Amino acid sequence: MTNKELNLLVAKWQKRLGLDSWKIEVNIEDLTPHTFALNLTSFSVGASCNTRWEYMIANLKFDEERIKTATVKEITLDVVHELLHIVINEMRNYDDDKLHEERVVTMLTSAFLRKL
Repeated sequence: MTNKELNLLVAKWQKRLGLDSWKIEVNIEDLTPHTFALNLTSFSVGASCNTRWEYMIANLKFDEERIKTATVKEITLDVVHELLHIVINEMRNYDDDKLHEERVVTMLTSAFLRKL
């Protein structure tokens, strides 16, 4: 997928999810350093989202290798998942870890994309 195609996909889902008024920057970069272990199983991060909900701005980062090799369906899942972090992030309790937010976003992504 090209950078232009990714930006169009993000814009499509940004509108569908009611995030039209948000300023969302999209970057493709090497996210390999963000590989981490959870419950003794290593996995790589395919995308990430940094949100400043109080200013309605967000930065989405997509791993360059994944963008080159993943299917459109897989990238769509990543896009929707990361955009849903924007929706949910405001409700996060910053004294806790991010696991609850991650689970809610994963479940919502599955619900939104069930027919894909």
